[in-house]
Amino acid sequence: MRVRPTLTLTLTLIGGHADIVRMLLESKGDLNHADGNGDTALIQAAHNCHISVVEELFNHGVEIDSAALDGVTALITAARNGHSEVVRILLMYGANKELIDWQGLCNLALGLGLGKGSGSE
Repeated sequence: MRVRPTLTLTLTLIGGHADIVRMLLESKGDLNHADGNGDTALIQAAHNCHISVVEELFNHGVEIDSAALDGVTALITAARNGHSEVVRILLMYGANKELIDWQGLCNLALGLGLGKGSGSE
């Protein structure tokens, strides 16, 4: 039985295995594949603070501002979860700071600590 690279890539991200991600991408895995919630490999890697996976995805040309069904992007999820190094990398690669999620919060507001859990709500 052969496993599709898109499914395998998504499952691999949970553990942050950049070496396996690299191998799957080199075998033409779909790096912009979205799951049922619209989460892409980049969104999942940013959410879990898998810095090496984020960088590996950029090395293969991932779409940076893809949004899940709720409007959450990799930058929004990284900012919400306090993953400052991931936020720095995403901004370095040109992530759009002005995209807005389903709560009406933009990447810039979250980055400034105005998002969930900041005490400003």
